[in-house]
Amino acid sequence: VLELAQRLGGEYRILLVGNGIPEQKELPSNIVRIGPVSDPCLLAALYTLCDVTVLTSKKETFSTICAESLSCNTPVVGFYAGGPEQISLPDYSAFCEHGNISVLENLVREWADCPKNDDCREQAICAYGMKQMVNNYLSVYREVLAMVGGKS
Repeated sequence: VLELAQRLGGEYRILLVGNGIPEQKELPSNIVRIGPVSDPCLLAALYTLCDVTVLTSKKETFSTICAESLSCNTPVVGFYAGGPEQISLPDYSAFCEHGNISVLENLVREWADCPKNDDCREQAICAYGMKQMVNNYLSVYREVLAMVGGKS
């Protein structure tokens, strides 16, 4: 994040949400430290405010951040980390090899300049909404039951 901020310079402002960088670490002037956010309304407002969400994790499972960002109509870019690229919406997300800051910088610049599209939010709600997630869980449970010889 620090190297990305340096490369992007004053042209871009980075909102750093969470505990990713120790409090005592001095940040470049284009990073605004928000810290952990537990209020879902504030978190949704932050996602909506941003032009793009950047994921720098080495490994993630489902990637709630990805689903939340896309549900707030904000595209996602980041490193391949397992979960994000598997559950993201391909039309509104892009990923690169972990640690390749040059490609990540280009992705941020490219996606931050794209106008937001309401279709992103609509697709995310279809993919991650409660009804869809319940159906997905039921499907998995039925598969597991079938494997162990149970009835669904």
